[in-house]
Amino acid sequence: MNFENNYTKIEFDAFPSVKITVKDHSPTEKEFEDFMAAMKATYANQKNRIVLFDLVNAQNVPFSNQISFAKWSKEMEPNFENYLKGVTFHVGNSIIKSILKSIFFLQKPNYEFKVFTKDSEVAAHQEMLKKRVL
Repeated sequence: MNFENNYTKIEFDAFPSVKITVKDHSPTEKEFEDFMAAMKATYANQKNRIVLFDLVNAQNVPFSNQISFAKWSKEMEPNFENYLKGVTFHVGNSIIKSILKSIFFLQKPNYEFKVFTKDSEVAAHQEMLKKRVL
């Protein structure tokens, strides 16, 4: 079940690896809510997965969306604990890296994650995570 709007694209073509690409677009409240709803719906299959968050083109996310994402993450904790085996964040700049830090400050993840700027590091981390679910 792939999903796409002006803000993000979620791809399941290589499941159990899920790729989430955040576009060069500041989300509306509705786009951000639709993204979180789509992500929540993906856990209905109750299968293990790893996630690649491609944030290379991401713009600054409003603080209200950061708060919403932190609350959503708290609600999703049981799913993360059961099915999320790791997340790779691919960032393109220090602003997005700082936003991640603020989100993780608001809601500390209960899954393994790493933040990278280099393509080679992203690929290596994803390969390491894939071994956990295959």
